[in-house]
Amino acid sequence: MVAAFSLSLASCGVMQNGFSPVAKIISKIYDCPAILVQLQSLIFIVLYIPVNFVVIYLLKNKGLRFTLVTGALFMITGAWLR
Repeated sequence: MVAAFSLSLASCGVMQNGFSPVAKIISKIYDCPAILVQLQSLIFIVLYIPVNFVVIYLLKNKGLRFTLVTGALFMITGAWLR
C-alpha cells in the first residue's frame, strides 16, 4: 500500500507540472494562447483544497485501498481528457 500511495503522489506531481515546461510548444501546435496551457497547473492547485476534504472523508469511511483506486481512476480519466 505504501508503494501504491507513493506512486499515486508521484503521478499526481507529473500530472500537475506536465505541460508547464512546454507551454509555448503546445500553444503553437494547438493554436491557443500559452496562458491557457499554463492554467492547467493553476486549476489543479485550486481544486486540490476542496477535493482534499472529499479524500479525507473517503479515507475515514471507505479505507485506503478504495481511496487509492478511486483516485487513480480519476487521475487516469483526467490524463486521458487532457
